[in-house]
Amino acid sequence: MKAFFSMLLISLLLLSTNQRGVAASPETTYIYASPANVNATGQPVGYRFPVNINVTDAPSTFAWDVVVRWDPNLLSVFLASEGDFLKRPPANYQTTFTYYPTDFALASQWGNISVGCSLFGGLLIDEWADGDGWLFRLGFEVKATGSTVIGLSGTVLLDHLEAGSPAPTPYPNVDGFFFNAQFHDIAVTNAVASPTEVRAEELVSINVTLANEGNFTETSDVAVYADIVARDPANPDTILIGDEITVGTQTVTGLASGATTTLSFTWNTTGVEDGNYTISAKSLLSDSNPSNNIFLDGIITVKPPALLHDIAIISVVPSLTEVKVGDSVAISIEVKNEGNFSETFSVTAYADLNITVLGDELAVGTQSDVTLTNGTSTTLTITWDTKGVSAGTYTISARVPPVADEREADKVDNTKVDDVVKVLGEAGPDYTWYIVGIVVIIVVVAVALYFLKFRK
Repeated sequence: MKAFFSMLLISLLLLSTNQRGVAASPETTYIYASPANVNATGQPVGYRFPVNINVTDAPSTFAWDVVVRWDPNLLSVFLASEGDFLKRPPANYQTTFTYYPTDFALASQWGNISVGCSLFGGLLIDEWADGDGWLFRLGFEVKATGSTVIGLSGTVLLDHLEAGSPAPTPYPNVDGFFFNAQFHDIAVTNAVASPTEVRAEELVSINVTLANEGNFTETSDVAVYADIVARDPANPDTILIGDEITVGTQTVTGLASGATTTLSFTWNTTGVEDGNYTISAKSLLSDSNPSNNIFLDGIITVKPPALLHDIAIISVVPSLTEVKVGDSVAISIEVKNEGNFSETFSVTAYADLNITVLGDELAVGTQSDVTLTNGTSTTLTITWDTKGVSAGTYTISARVPPVADEREADKVDNTKVDDVVKVLGEAGPDYTWYIVGIVVIIVVVAVALYFLKFRK
């Protein structure tokens, strides 16, 4: 039935939409529950309250889809009503608002509901809704005492055109939280990094703010991470775990209920590859409300260090591409110092009969003690004497061993694989003159015998 619900919504979207350009998708767009925390402490069973689901900084949007989940032992749902984001009063565009299951008793039993809404009619893309807005409202009723995340997932905006039809883009979200009893909750409320652009080997200061939003004094470890890919591109509300750089971990001890504290971390970017890193901070305490345990900050751009050691092979060119065994091939190798220091190094040329097998290549020759000042290049010549090699097609390459302190990212161009040289087998002995000599001798002997016979 959920699949049917999604197909019904999409089919409504495709009825009539005119194409005019493609909308962009800003990185600041997200969908969130409001209020973020519902405190029903002291309220009786049967107490009812609303939760609004809103969007921030939406691009031009034709439709949206959201799944809301909760603990069915604590809450039941009795209301689902459309917000005004797509309608945009006073224009009041016509919309189609749907939710599944349509039976609130069944949704309350499941502990989740899928809600969607689309514009109706042939609207141009610049007539779609954008910016901040209210998507919809759910009404909940309290069934028992406890706490639960009011979680969002499947948060999608149909915000661009593909083949002339509205197409979906997943966006991140921020959950809500309900409680009507004492609970444990450490929230990471902020993480600020400065500066936002550094060169590798420079320092980044990161200040993390924690708040004890629960009812108990807490002790918690807090970790800060730097991550090239922080969210799953296919599902942005999923934070990827395990591939990040751990900047550091600190312990907060005895943080009283309602208190806040700020921790200072320093990220030493020495040895860090250049790129854009998302900074995040996470409370490692297993508490009642995991939705606020992690906070993603902005982007830190790490550039290559100002001073680099970097030798690169630019090209490898053999003088001949076909020779016979025993012939010589001159291999020209252009090498450049792309770093900031004068470097002394060696260059070795190789010939490889089978590049799928590692370690079987022939070391053609080496030039040692090559010195280049920063920014300069030179072309070396290494001669390959093919005497005694097997016939076949050889791939020619050259390699410079990494110089001291050369970064991993800069070692990629220390090897260059280029052209091939075909080595033909040795030619057999030339018997032409032997045959000519024998023929001449036979002729001379025959003539001599002829004359001797007639003299008699």
